Amino acid sequence: MEGEPKGIPIHNKTKLIRTINDIVHNASEKEIPVIFVRDVDGADGAGAGFEIHEDIALPNDCDILDKAATNAFYGTNLLQRLQSLKIEHLVIMGC
Repeated sequence: MEGEPKGIPIHNKTKLIRTINDIVHNASEKEIPVIFVRDVDGADGAGAGFEIHEDIALPNDCDILDKAATNAFYGTNLLQRLQSLKIEHLVIMGC
């Protein structure tokens, strides 16, 4: 979440993180499932460029899904997870 390695910064990063935390907190309070997606292409699937930003508050019961493609559904079990949870609407956040 630090931006592209070539130095393109994340626009309004502090506000973005605060907004993500607020929405995740509200979802958790209402027992709405939260799934985070990490891109294994970022930092070769390890380290700070791969991990979820340290300022994002991860709920204890959240799922973390690793993807290898641009599409989070391709080659993952995301669709099956959503179907098993009977999810009909998604809120997608990040950068």
